[in-house]
Amino acid sequence: MSTLILISEAYNVPPGRIVPGPQTKDAVLERLRQGYDVVAKTDQTQSKDQLRLMLQSLLADRFKLTMHRETKTLPVYFLTVAKGGAKLEESKDGGELIMSGRPDGYVFRSAEVSRLTGYLSSYVDRVVVDQTGLTGLYNFTVKLPEDLRQNPPVKSDGIGPSATSAGVFSDALKPLGLQLTAGTAPVEYLVVDYVAQPSEN
Repeated sequence: MSTLILISEAYNVPPGRIVPGPQTKDAVLERLRQGYDVVAKTDQTQSKDQLRLMLQSLLADRFKLTMHRETKTLPVYFLTVAKGGAKLEESKDGGELIMSGRPDGYVFRSAEVSRLTGYLSSYVDRVVVDQTGLTGLYNFTVKLPEDLRQNPPVKSDGIGPSATSAGVFSDALKPLGLQLTAGTAPVEYLVVDYVAQPSEN
């Protein structure tokens, strides 16, 4: 797992909203791409929030991670519940998170809705912000139309006349009872000022 994904998991922030600081951009980018195996055990079952705090401590201690938060007001797409309500299957067993691609789309198991916003943000020209109010873990599949699989939309600045419409995902989100609408909102970024190779075991 890359350092970028470790930070994303620890702070529950989509990878696209984790950026290097301008003074250390090249060095931080190289460190964020490096991958590691992290093995940790606890004496008892822990909640996801507790595990995230432990991972934050590990990153600070072993990777010497330092960062700060910045908020920018940007054009966004809001992910909201469509008329008729959400149609996501709740994950009753709270099992292991699974996110996997398949020829016609992407499968999520025991996933938060924030995972979906991160996935959608990687396709469209604006950051996708969760406004569904859904806080559980869910099982769902995002089925993409053939033309979108073959020709992903070209990302732009999300502002000008060439900006991609969120409508390309309307059919894919309809079975989930969700929709994207355009708007403007404050978006928080994690800015990584420093990260080192982890200390020896």
